[in-house]
Amino acid sequence: MDTAGRGTRAPSAAAQHRVLAGEFVAGGLMTLVIFAYSLSFASLVFSGPLAGHVGIAAAATLGSAALATTVSAFFSSMRFVIVAPDTPVIAILGALVASLVVAGRPGLTENEAVSYAIGAFALCAATTGAVLLAVGAFKLSKWVRFVPHTVVAAFLGASGWFLVNGAATMAAGTPIDANLLSGADESAALRLGVALAAAATLWTVRVSTGAPLSTPVVFLCGISAFAAWARLSGADPESLRADGWVFQGAGVAIDGLPPILLAATAPPAWQALVPLLPEILTISGVATLAILLNATGLEAQTGQDADLDREYVVNGSANIAIAAIGGLPSNLSLNRSSMNFFAGGRTGLSAIVAALGCVGVAAFAEQIAAVAPKPLLAGMLLFMGGNMLWRWLIATFYQFDIGDWLTAVAIFGLIVMFGYVEGAALGLLVACLNFAFSYGRTPFVRLALSRAVCASYVERA
Repeated sequence: MDTAGRGTRAPSAAAQHRVLAGEFVAGGLMTLVIFAYSLSFASLVFSGPLAGHVGIAAAATLGSAALATTVSAFFSSMRFVIVAPDTPVIAILGALVASLVVAGRPGLTENEAVSYAIGAFALCAATTGAVLLAVGAFKLSKWVRFVPHTVVAAFLGASGWFLVNGAATMAAGTPIDANLLSGADESAALRLGVALAAAATLWTVRVSTGAPLSTPVVFLCGISAFAAWARLSGADPESLRADGWVFQGAGVAIDGLPPILLAATAPPAWQALVPLLPEILTISGVATLAILLNATGLEAQTGQDADLDREYVVNGSANIAIAAIGGLPSNLSLNRSSMNFFAGGRTGLSAIVAALGCVGVAAFAEQIAAVAPKPLLAGMLLFMGGNMLWRWLIATFYQFDIGDWLTAVAIFGLIVMFGYVEGAALGLLVACLNFAFSYGRTPFVRLALSRAVCASYVERA
């Protein structure tokens, strides 16, 4: 036998089949996971007056995930990664769309409101893509690491808070106030209670099992339980919609068109989006930080090495492509990428399978959204937002020294009260002053030595 070939034997056909099967299984699981996330995210960004058109937002979210994941499968330095709309960005995007459609332009018709929202999606994706491309092309990723950790923690903690607040409002159908908490509106209080129960169930199952797939499993079980309850109680679809348990009618039909073409039916006045540029740039900044944190976390979990500048270029290119279809800004997702890796995805084939699955599901997004229970979707968002609050604002108490932790809490409070732009600017100032004060008290000479203390072994002239 040729000894030179002993260490380079090709894998057997059976081993290749197992690898291929693992890729397809991982891709199928990722389709389910991305669908669960996408429907929850769509229900947040199209809440309030747009709730009847959540199927359009779901199609846009699934289309964004499919397109971005396909780009990353071919060009990422870690081929198994999933790039899709993610929690921190969605938290800001939901508030941005609400301020545009609800507060900023109250006289819009339904078609115009959908058009403005899709226009905001496209502008956010294009701006995020340009920023990420610039960071990667000019090799600026090493400078992103210099953002103070207190600012990062406050930013992501605030995203969690906005996600929790938006989810609670979506479940109750009304802003959270003393009247709701007193139980005066029994239906709204019941829906909020179901959402909290769903979030608690997700938290308990995830913590007790540690299984990433627990989220879609609980999601499917929740839908099944809701369908069984509706059948046993004799509740008809119209009464469920009227009571706020499911979304209202479809409204604007998809008709197989990409969201950007739907926007063309009632084109927005683009100058109306200009005042939103500070918030749009905030989304770009949050996506930049999220890619840094998620890529380094993925390296630690999987043992794979990431080319960070390349990841920024790939994510930026994906967002430029997403803008062309009116999709939502996306970034590398830590949870979904690690889930894909440990489910058997290695070569990028699983990501392609997941992307194709998302395209297939998007065709039925309108019908699925019409029967999805709002409190369950709100519960998923409460779970995600609560997890971010715990990770970045509470657990950091044991990771930071007390001064840094109080700084992070102060920046968090500024963002919640004044918004991301004002809070971030004030927060950076606070972080810099804290740094200067802390290190200004540190003696720059640690030890002074003289010949009287430490003599030389050799005498010289």
